[in-house]
Amino acid sequence: MTRAFKVACACTAILVGGCGGSPGATISPRVSEQLAKQIDGIRTAAVRHDVAGTTTRLAILRQSVITMRTERILSDASARRILGATDRVRADIVLVAARRAGFRSIRR
Repeated sequence: MTRAFKVACACTAILVGGCGGSPGATISPRVSEQLAKQIDGIRTAAVRHDVAGTTTRLAILRQSVITMRTERILSDASARRILGATDRVRADIVLVAARRAGFRSIRR
């Protein structure tokens, strides 16, 4: 379980990559800072093994990115990178939750 959460935390680093510095990434420093704060919340929840909190924070980040894209604050390329990364992190979290449930049933 700890390894899976470390993977989830590592995946949040991918989100930061979508927040600037990549070709096609057109994100202002203010927006990048805002997204980075949300990503820090995801990372904190993951480190605490808080599946529900991590999932909730990912959903909030996804909604922020979608809103920013709709309002033309984020480019299509940046939004795609960030949303793709959130999907990968979410998949890791689902895996962690499934393993956690499996371990509980084995212990009983």
